[in-house]
Amino acid sequence: MRSKSFYIALILSVMLYGLSLMIIYSDKPQKPERADKADFIAKITVTPTPTATTSPTPTPTATPTPIVYEEITVKVMYKESLGSYFITSYCPAECGGSWQTASGATCHRADYEDRLKDPTTCAIDRKIHSFGDLFYIEEFDRVFVAEDTGSAVKNKHLDLFYIDYSDVVSFPTGYYEVYAVYYEEITLEVIKGSDIPIIKEVITEEELEELYLLEEVR
Repeated sequence: MRSKSFYIALILSVMLYGLSLMIIYSDKPQKPERADKADFIAKITVTPTPTATTSPTPTPTATPTPIVYEEITVKVMYKESLGSYFITSYCPAECGGSWQTASGATCHRADYEDRLKDPTTCAIDRKIHSFGDLFYIEEFDRVFVAEDTGSAVKNKHLDLFYIDYSDVVSFPTGYYEVYAVYYEEITLEVIKGSDIPIIKEVITEEELEELYLLEEVR
């Protein structure tokens, strides 16, 4: 039979063994607690690198072409009504074949395309008109110049020159409104290189004033 001291020694040995185990495990690193899932995701989320944006290439603005003006001189004709005139016609055959006029000039009838800038001969009454006076009759769309006279041409009467006798025979004798025509050269400022035709048409005095106004505006 074992003695009491044996059991005491055994108990002390067990106690010492247990104490040593406690010391050993107390020095072992503790397993960390599991981190919260949201915090874990936040820690491993990589912030994406911003994508570089390319600015659109600006469309070059066209430089406006500067407007260059130039002065041009145009010859215009304007008209002033003289009222109703009795209009007849004549030709050289009625004058014995002579083309000589009372003013000394030779009878002349302009080609149709030149009818406004190249006046055609007409006879006048020297008591109310002078040689060189210019007339326009809308129905014939032609400018006439006073270069001749006639014994039958009195007062407000114009006798228009024609080359062919057949034209005289078929001429529509009657009363027509006659305009005194005046030439004038004016200077206008227009855009350089623009297609501005030289003004040849017979215009009224009011239309001529509009041209002057146009010049002032420009």
